[in-house]
Amino acid sequence: MKWKKWIPDRKVLSGGLASLAAFLIAAALNAAGIPIEYADVAVAMPFIGGAVAYLIPAAAVDTARHLHDGIIELAVLLPESAATAEGAQRVAEKALAPFPDGSAR
Repeated sequence: MKWKKWIPDRKVLSGGLASLAAFLIAAALNAAGIPIEYADVAVAMPFIGGAVAYLIPAAAVDTARHLHDGIIELAVLLPESAATAEGAQRVAEKALAPFPDGSAR
């Protein structure tokens, strides 16, 4: 599911949608005859989007995904990491090796 990495986190998506909503509200007000400068809206949009993104909590899935990525990055640094071919071979040899008492358990 590599396509999931292209979907933004809930915080990022909510901030972008809030900025879009601010622009659409300004456009609707201009169409209704209430003049609002688009330059002023363009200045306010990052602040509105940032504030909304700050207030929205991160989803548990997003937190777990970032935690998982951090664990993978740390695991690659270990000398017996399964992320490399040699590391995978060493892990397989350890897992398939008989126990010290000779039993297969």
